Amino acid sequence: YWKSHNLTTLSDRFIDTLVGFAERLPSPLCEIPVLTLGGQVGALPADSAAYPHRDAAYVVNVHGRWEGPDQDEEVVRWARDLWSATEADAASGIYINFMTADEAGRVPSAAYGPAWKRLTQVKAKWDPDNFFRMNQNIPPAV
Repeated sequence: YWKSHNLTTLSDRFIDTLVGFAERLPSPLCEIPVLTLGGQVGALPADSAAYPHRDAAYVVNVHGRWEGPDQDEEVVRWARDLWSATEADAASGIYINFMTADEAGRVPSAAYGPAWKRLTQVKAKWDPDNFFRMNQNIPPAV
């Protein structure tokens, strides 16, 4: 189970929060990678592709991993709590591949922003029957 945020800066508060949660990992398989963006990600205009969040300088992923079903609730709660505790530092967008199934309601605005309308039109042209829907779905425009 994972959660993710885009960030434009890494504040002291954010770093302190990550350290606090890292000190109490619920499983040795959990991790909190902070990835840097930039380069070509930031060099392209926001409307040049499906991913419009070109101002993001960092991505933090909260990876909840565990071995047995007895840890399900604890690890998922830890991941959700960390995500919530860092939400104030997050930018508005998110990379679609880092979203979980329980975030389907965030897909249009958080993942695609202004590209959403264009993507539904492309989907209507190339996949009008919505065959490719077993993902964070973009339904065809009607």
